[in-house]
Amino acid sequence: MGGEMILFVEDEAQQLKYMRRLLEGEGYRVLGARDGVEAVALHRRHSNEIDLVVLDLRLPKLGGWDAFQEMKREDPQLKALVASAYVTPEVKSAIETGELLGLFVKPYSVDLFLARISDVIRKPAI
Repeated sequence: MGGEMILFVEDEAQQLKYMRRLLEGEGYRVLGARDGVEAVALHRRHSNEIDLVVLDLRLPKLGGWDAFQEMKREDPQLKALVASAYVTPEVKSAIETGELLGLFVKPYSVDLFLARISDVIRKPAI
């Protein structure tokens, strides 16, 4: 691992703190956002550094799907995974077309999650 940067977007403070520690323990650099507006702003400031965005769908201020769409418009090569308790038709379609690189249904296995993150980060951009 070369210190890749992950933007992790989660409105639950404890979950965000836990995932930050977990990912940093695996050698990743982590930016954390607690809502969609903050996520989009962080992505704008760090778009050249961010290797992967992992976001929840249910977020305050700006939902995860809308935040993803805004980041994707600004960065068509954006690599993103969704971690959520439910799947919307939009997310299912985006996964089928490759726009989104995967979904983790909460609660998810940490080992599978870390393995998938590693695979996605190393996958060449489309």
